[in-house]
Amino acid sequence: MPSASDEAFRRAAALAPRSHPLPYRLPREGFETLVASAESKLSRDAKRRLSGLQVQLEELPGAEQIAAGLAPDALSARLHSPSETLVVYQGNLENRSRDESELAKLVARTLTRA
Repeated sequence: MPSASDEAFRRAAALAPRSHPLPYRLPREGFETLVASAESKLSRDAKRRLSGLQVQLEELPGAEQIAAGLAPDALSARLHSPSETLVVYQGNLENRSRDESELAKLVARTLTRA
């Protein structure tokens, strides 16, 4: 995660901790485990929708994706070439989570809506 954004989050949390808590950060391995756990707990219908997709983890959307119209704070993006892929953006999911429980719920919801 870029240190400049983390510094901005720290300043906001110092000014208004209730409305701007610090994002919950996980190392990549921990996030991979959390995503795998969320996938295993999905409903049968959600698993069916994901079955044809490759799930790929990225830190944040790239400049090219943003220029093509993806929101910089997108939680995920569905790509259609060369194969069906669901890209999950770790940094943006963490930015919206105060703790691991919130992050797990948000990951599950993101996968469910794929």
